[in-house]
Amino acid sequence: MICNAVIPHFDDLPAALAHLAELLRPGGALVICHAVSRETVNRIHREGPPAIRHDQLPPGEVVAALLRAAGLAVDVVEDTDDYYFVRAHRPVEPRVSS
Repeated sequence: MICNAVIPHFDDLPAALAHLAELLRPGGALVICHAVSRETVNRIHREGPPAIRHDQLPPGEVVAALLRAAGLAVDVVEDTDDYYFVRAHRPVEPRVSS
């Protein structure tokens, strides 16, 4: 599942990420990305129309913590001067032998 340039627009980010985590099958991945830096996204929103002025992209580690709280394993967090990329996956439940 890919969330490209949408995360700042969720009203309740923890709830949205928890819901996305529930939708993933075991082993499924969630990618959150922006083709520009977090600072650029946040500046564009602050200077944009009133409807998006408060839609801010949190630091990658904050999103990673929310994903972990939703039960996902975080694989990559890249919150750079050039782009924003977080990837997590839903762990595969170990098989129980009888």
